[in-house]
Amino acid sequence: MHAGNLRHRGTIQEHKKTRVEGGGFETQWVDIAAVWFSLEPLSGEEQVIAQQLQATVSHRIRIRYRAGVKPHHRLKMGNRIFNFSSVIDPDERRRQLEIMASEEVRQ
Repeated sequence: MHAGNLRHRGTIQEHKKTRVEGGGFETQWVDIAAVWFSLEPLSGEEQVIAQQLQATVSHRIRIRYRAGVKPHHRLKMGNRIFNFSSVIDPDERRRQLEIMASEEVRQ
């Protein structure tokens, strides 16, 4: 992996539940790591949901290897959110992770 390809900066987040007053739970996204990554758009589709057009774009994200990154995490870059669908170590040598992710495009 060439460092020059990792030109985007973002934050990996995980979903946490916290107890609130009254005995309920509140869920929120918590930052776990700031990373440099490469971003490659792969495909896109549009759907009409509740009489609104909703677009989804799938991406391949590559980062340096980091233990503990799981498919239930997400990556935030500014206002953009990338929801992970799979996380693999392509050569199983702990050098990089290849993440398949989807991004909802609000219109």
